[in-house]
Amino acid sequence: MERSFNTSIELQKYKERFSAVLQAAKICVYEVDIKNQLYTFFENAEVIFHKTGKTILEEVWKFSKLPPEEYQKQVMAYFAHPDDVAIINEAFQNIFEGKTFSYQARMKAGDTEFVWCKIDVTPIVENGETVYMVGVITDINAMKLQMDGYRAMAKLDPLTGLFNKTATECKIARKLAENNNETHALVLIDIDSFKAVNDTYGHSKGDEVLKEFSDELKRKVRKTDILGRWGGDEFVLLLCNIGNADNLHAKLKEMLAEMNLNFGITQSIGAAIYPGHAQSFKELFIKADTSLYKAKNQKNTYCVYQEL
Repeated sequence: MERSFNTSIELQKYKERFSAVLQAAKICVYEVDIKNQLYTFFENAEVIFHKTGKTILEEVWKFSKLPPEEYQKQVMAYFAHPDDVAIINEAFQNIFEGKTFSYQARMKAGDTEFVWCKIDVTPIVENGETVYMVGVITDINAMKLQMDGYRAMAKLDPLTGLFNKTATECKIARKLAENNNETHALVLIDIDSFKAVNDTYGHSKGDEVLKEFSDELKRKVRKTDILGRWGGDEFVLLLCNIGNADNLHAKLKEMLAEMNLNFGITQSIGAAIYPGHAQSFKELFIKADTSLYKAKNQKNTYCVYQEL
């Protein structure tokens, strides 16, 4: 009798230590009776869902009598972000096939917020049929947001905050590939005589000019346009859904006339139109670059490809 009592105490202490570890690691574990569509166990749910395991078990119990497809739909709506339905469906499919599965999805934290989690699910198979699944949910929200921040920074030019060359080309090429019958204009912009600024005032002052010029460009473009620094004193802009050549001319004249820059800085602009002049980014860039070369011979002007 004494032995049994001690074992019970030890088990309780073990459970307390286990719960403390789960809380510290921001992990919760759960079990689902697949056949009866019942969540039977939910430990440390508060760290993810901001609800107790008991509350979750009570709230999802009402789904258990639904047809299987409707049950899955309601469970996903209860726990997860609607944009992550596809990956959760894939997880269910693997579990039904007796396979373990790991994925990342946004779980509902409270009534309105979502947190990124890593979910590892293991099926319990009896006689070739999945009867239970056991899952471990780990809060990775902070790590995910940090990694997303690093990825975003990797796409930006550190001096100007614009998209860098790689990101600019990727985004513009992707936009052109949509092929949605819209007319776009690829615009190359070059600061006139920028080398003289560096030679006369130094590279730190030249960097200031680049940042000032970039800020002016940002003010001139719409949120739907794509703007990036190509390198040095050259910038690339996709004017999305520009409509027609008249609209393009009006926009380029506006860009030339309203730039308010120090040191008497001016710019030269070359442009080519999608799909009229070319259908790929590479070909469009070549034609816009040809236009830019012509504009730079005159300085402080613009040229559109077909008008050379």
